[in-house]
This record gives sequence, structure tokens and C-alpha cells, in this order.
Amino acid sequence: MNYKSRQEKLFNVLKEKNVNAYLTNDPANMEYFTGMHTTTIPPKELFMLAIEDKLYVISPSLEADYCKLMCSDCEIVEWKFSQKLDEIISNLLKKHIIIGYENNTLNYHLLAKLRKKHYRFRWIREAIRSLRMIKDPFEINNIKLAIKATEKALKVAKELIEKGDYTEKEIAKEVHIELIKNGCEGVSFDPIIATGKNATFPHYNPSEIKLKNDDFTLVDIGGRYASYCADLTRTFLRGKINDKKERLFNEVKNAIQLAINEVREGKSCKELDLVARNYLKNKGLDSYFIHSLGHGIGLEIHELPTISYRSENILKAGMVITIEPGIYIKDEVGIRLEDDVLVQKEKGEVLSTFPLEY
Repeated sequence: MNYKSRQEKLFNVLKEKNVNAYLTNDPANMEYFTGMHTTTIPPKELFMLAIEDKLYVISPSLEADYCKLMCSDCEIVEWKFSQKLDEIISNLLKKHIIIGYENNTLNYHLLAKLRKKHYRFRWIREAIRSLRMIKDPFEINNIKLAIKATEKALKVAKELIEKGDYTEKEIAKEVHIELIKNGCEGVSFDPIIATGKNATFPHYNPSEIKLKNDDFTLVDIGGRYASYCADLTRTFLRGKINDKKERLFNEVKNAIQLAINEVREGKSCKELDLVARNYLKNKGLDSYFIHSLGHGIGLEIHELPTISYRSENILKAGMVITIEPGIYIKDEVGIRLEDDVLVQKEKGEVLSTFPLEY
């Protein structure tokens, strides 16, 4: 992996934003620019500082040797127990300059101390996040491997749901085990296993409730492979289905297929969202579609671009996005289908192959 080229793009952003440095402790950005996989280290204890054309990783002594092993094309600065972090940073910066930062990751007290030293700050979070939107072949391959493992876990979930005598939590446990068995280091997010009326909650924590007979169970899962995320959703059936629920399932299926067919470079994310939303509106179901159509995936489960009717993002080749229409009718039924799609110039490549069937 050529981390140097990624760092050069970062340095160019700093110049464009008229900032002299960039300070972060965001794990995904640190991994993207240095290769440092931080999940084994207590959160927020590592810091990355970019100054013009130089990159530093500030590490507690406890982790310094590990950082030297893992990081590429950067200098490791050891943060000794007796040292203050703001002093280490100011010694590296040396002069009073503008620091770019992400306002949701850095500790308020650290920023306050640096401001007292007359450093100024500028929020550049979106510019930094935008650098990760387009995936290189290394990233795409890891996402594909994450998807492959996730599909195997979906197969296990479907088989267990059809057998029946399981709780939501038991299905979630077996999904997690299957992901680990197939090379994932863990999950991209806590599995959503929601049976019956529980599926009307788009985000839901599995419970001790037994799977419902003659009803749907929504399964939204994703494995994390070499730090990269997958995100797939299927809605499975145990038993028989009534005509209304079958119609609703098919409308969601039509919506996802119509949207996927419109994925291509140059398509606005707003227009893409409206493909599915307007289809469901014509069927009288748009009021039950209560979230955006999708999002980017990569080192994080939610990345740019945002596939929403409010989004200003434009699709570009190399982006990997989710397409996930759903309908949620209170106290009755919840159905969502989700695939992961690689944006290409002429069309999207669906990276997931698991059938869109109940």
C-alpha cells in the first residue's frame, strides 16, 4: 500500500484550506494515512499531526514500538508518562499557526490548552472525509472479502430462521461466529436481528424474543475484513406469508433494483435517492420509507457519499455505496433490502450476490 500518495493528497488539502497543520485522533483517518490499525489500543490515545509535508504519530510509550512496526511513511513521537500532550504538539509546531481539525474527535481541554498558546483552529472534517470517498483497488478487494464473509453469515442466519426455534440474540451470536470463521476480525456494527413487529424499528438491538412464525425477520449485518466494512440486509421469512406482506416485499425489491440500475458516475446522490423514493410514493408507501437510501462504506460503516434527497454529493467511479430502501409500518411489518455497489463510469457493479428473496 502506497501511504505516501495518500499523505500527499492530505498535504494538498491543507494548502487548499489555508491551514498549516492537521491534528486528529480519529482511528479511521489515522489508519488511512499511516496504516496504523488502532482497534487494539485504548481509543483516543494516539494522535496524528500533519505539518505542511511531514507526518507524525504521537504515541504513549506503551504503544510506541507497536506504532513503529505498523505505521508507514511517518515519524513516531513518543509521549512519555511525564510529558504533557499540548507541549509535545506545540514543540512540533514551533510557531503560531492555523490547525485543521475534526470537531467531534479531539478533546475540548486539549483544544483549549492549545488556544491559550495562540494556535488557531479551522474545521476541515468534510474535506478530510472526502479524500476517502474513492476507493483504490486494495480497498475494494478488502470490501469484497468482507462482503463474501457477510454473505456466508447471511446464509447461516437464513437457515436458522427457517428452522425456527431460536431467539434474536442467538441468531446474532451465530452470525458473529460465522464472520470470525471466515476471516473477519469482527463486525462492522452490532448485528440487527429483528423479528415480527420488531423489524418496524430501523435500528434495533436483538433480544431474547423467539423468532415469529409466519412472519418476517430482518437481518442487517456486516463483517469487518482487514479493517474494511460490509453492510448487507435481507428480510427472511419463517413459515407462510400473506398477500399484503408479499406485495410489500416485492415493492421494496423493485425499489432497490430500480435504484441500483441508476448507479453510475455523474449521478447525483439526491436523484438516486428519489428513484427509489418516488417509486414507493407511486405505490402509496413513501411515508413508510423514513431514512436515506444509502451511504458510502470503507474503513467506517458510514462514510461519504450520503445517498439522500438532501445530499449534494455526486457519484464518482471508485466509490462503494449501499442501496437500502425499506418500509416500516408501525405495529405491523418492517422490510429492508440492502446491497453494496461499486460505482463505475457506465453502471454500478453489485458486489453482493446473495439473492434478494425472502
